[in-house]
Amino acid sequence: MTSTRASRAGDLLARALLAVPDRAPVLLGCLGLAGLLAVLAGQFRPVVVLPLAAALAAATWRWVPGAPRRGPGDLAAVGALLALVALWVALGLGRVAEYVVVNRDPGFLTLRALWLTDHAAAPIPVGSAEQAAAAVAGASAGTEAFWLQDGHLYAQGNTMLPALLAVQGWVGGERAVLAGVVAIGAVALLAVFAAARRFTGSWWALVPTAALGASLPFLTFTRAAYTEPLTVALLCGGLAVAHGAWHGAPGGGRRPGRW
Repeated sequence: MTSTRASRAGDLLARALLAVPDRAPVLLGCLGLAGLLAVLAGQFRPVVVLPLAAALAAATWRWVPGAPRRGPGDLAAVGALLALVALWVALGLGRVAEYVVVNRDPGFLTLRALWLTDHAAAPIPVGSAEQAAAAVAGASAGTEAFWLQDGHLYAQGNTMLPALLAVQGWVGGERAVLAGVVAIGAVALLAVFAAARRFTGSWWALVPTAALGASLPFLTFTRAAYTEPLTVALLCGGLAVAHGAWHGAPGGGRRPGRW
């Protein structure tokens, strides 16, 4: 009985580890969508975002297909992947940027995330600054990235990324916001592996994952609040889910008529 339970526990653990690359980008997408909807509704609060994200994750749980293979070699490859990603995160946390220039990305995305960390709505009231700017020739209360309308500043660009960074800010404050893209970059690496192993197998999938993690553009875009790492995570995560859903049923089974 004890050996049977241990065997089942080991099998469940193996399944969970093999599923991490597929599930991580889906969970990130659920959290991002929940944050996006909350910001648009002016209700960006933990009590709103986290339950909504949990509901989305539960609703999409069975949409995520099982890992394409479950052999010992595949488990070892996922273990190597997790070690690689952990090392990449540790190195990335030591080189986080503090880019907060208000008229350029990633600065305005970082500032928007910092604002959302402590506020439920994205528009930033300017108070009497609008009247003061109107009284001075050439002065403006807005910037190239924040346009002024009805006494509030509205940031341009993406909303999901600042929302995801602000969620991390709830936990770790300003430092977590600045380093938040490192976590998103880690999910992007997992997503690249998840998509690649559908076509090449687990060990070969480590090659594009490591290449991306070591590439200068990716290292640059994960130092500050750029949207590219989030795009990679959602795109490759979606490709992995779509490929798995087309070629096999959730949980790793095969669909009739599919190969």
